[in-house]
Formats: sequence, C-alpha cells, structure tokens
Amino acid sequence: MKLPNLGFCFFFFFILFALQTASPTFPEASTISLPNCFGFFLFGDSYVDAGNNNYINTTADFQANFPPYGKTFFHLPTGRFTDGRTIPDFLAEYAGLPLIPPYLDPHNDFYDNGVNFASSGSGALAESHKGSAIGLQTQMKFFKKVMKSLRKKLGNASAQTLISNSVFLFNFGGNDYLNPFDISYDIFNTSSAQERFVNMVVGNITIALKEVYKYGGRKFGFMTVPPLGHMPSSRIKRSVQFFEEASSITRLHNQLLPDALQKLGIQLKGFKYAFADTHTLLLQRIINPIKYGNGDSMLWERGVQRDL
Repeated sequence: MKLPNLGFCFFFFFILFALQTASPTFPEASTISLPNCFGFFLFGDSYVDAGNNNYINTTADFQANFPPYGKTFFHLPTGRFTDGRTIPDFLAEYAGLPLIPPYLDPHNDFYDNGVNFASSGSGALAESHKGSAIGLQTQMKFFKKVMKSLRKKLGNASAQTLISNSVFLFNFGGNDYLNPFDISYDIFNTSSAQERFVNMVVGNITIALKEVYKYGGRKFGFMTVPPLGHMPSSRIKRSVQFFEEASSITRLHNQLLPDALQKLGIQLKGFKYAFADTHTLLLQRIINPIKYGNGDSMLWERGVQRDL
C-alpha cells in the first residue's frame, strides 16, 4: 500500500505511527496509538550513515571523522556527513527514539530501538566502491545477525512484534550511478543502457526488501536519488555529457523504483511503504537558492549552469 505524499520529515513521522492502521489520511494527534515496541532500521549511503565508516578501512572520500563535520550539533566529528544531524536523526527524534547508532560501533549491542547499517559510498550493487564501503549485501548480512541477537534476547514472539512494528528506511542508488562515470562517460550514453543498469540497481533493492519482509518487516521508507547532475562533484567535472546522463539516469531510477514498490505492494500481503521526493526538494533549493535563504552557499550551482 502506498501512502499519500506528505512532506519530508513529517512524511516519515507519519509512517512510524500511522501505519499501525490502514488509514490513508493522517490521524489527529490525539488519536495516534503508539505501538508497544518499534524500532528504526537504516540501510543506505552517506545521506543516512551515522558513522559506520569510522570502523572500516576506507579512503578519506568516504570518511567524515574530521572537522568541520559535526561542528554545529555534536561539536565534534561523529562520522555523519553533515555539520549537524542527518535525516534519520530528526526522524528518530520525532518518533521519540534515541539517535540510532551505527552497527559497527563496538559499544553498540542494544538493538531494541533499531540500528544503522548505512555506509558512505555504498550502493545496491556489490561493485559500487567495492572495498571502500559496506554495500547493501553486507548490510543485509549485518541485519540478519541483529535479528538473531534480538530473537535470542527477546524471544521469537517479542522479536517478531518489534520487527513488524518497525520502520526500515532504504536509501541507495546515487553511488551506483556515479561510480561508473569514474570509468567512462559513455557507459550511460543510450536509454537502453540506462534502463538495464537501473533495473539491476532496483532489482537488488527489491531482493533486500523481500528478505526483510521474510523476517517480518512490513513498513518501509524510501528517498529518491538526489539530483546527481547538480551535485558539487558535477562542477569539478564541468561536462555537459556527465550532467545530461547523470540527470537522465537519476530521473529513470526515481521512476522505476516506485513502480517496483507498487508491484511489491500487490504481491506481498501487508507490505506498506512511503516514498519521499527528496530529489525535487533539493533541486528546488539548488535552482532557487535565494528563495530558500541560501543565496551565497548555492552560487557554485549557478556557476555549473553557466559553464554548461
């Protein structure tokens, strides 16, 4: 079942609570019935990474353990790729949960509130930054270990209740599409090549969703791939071909993934999902920076558009 398109954090706050029922509209605050137990489980890349890459052997490009990361909220680097909090941090706060810790943190062995498996640079394809990031397949292996731990600690029935009440946020795709450009700009120069590649990425994501579903997961959240053609790395490349192909394959992913989710909603009983259009959210702020109060910080994008 697809939910109505609400807006951003409020949107995901909706799925954490309102999916307890099949209501297609947001309930009044006084009528929200909290589940007995629920958690928040994160799979993805740098947009949702809480610091897993602090504990693996990777390159500086995929680490955020140095200033100015973390300076505005934590006041020190935590491994988050932001100077403050990530989207999942705000969502956890809205849901009344503590910040969800990274799975690889050696001090983290408490999974009752969920856990963060995300890794900067990771993709749905095993080849995406292989050896430098924790890909989707490995994140799924970690998830299965967590499930085993929860069942041992809580018992099968309670663990099942926790998982069925929990929300699973997946955010993959960007690295899968950017990584091939490091090899050649001609990989995605035809629409058929783009469609084949996107289907591989989406196919791997849906395989993982089905695995989580088998373990009892029923509520899933997704964010669209951001506007890759408008990212800061695009300014470095200064290539019309890169801009056009990156933008095109991003749009295709953001079209085909919802289609695949809709099919899963038909095939899998109780499968519920929410989809946030973060692509449009970011693109609007990039193209119209002054409107959103970012006149100075977004000047690089105007330079990109002028150069292109």
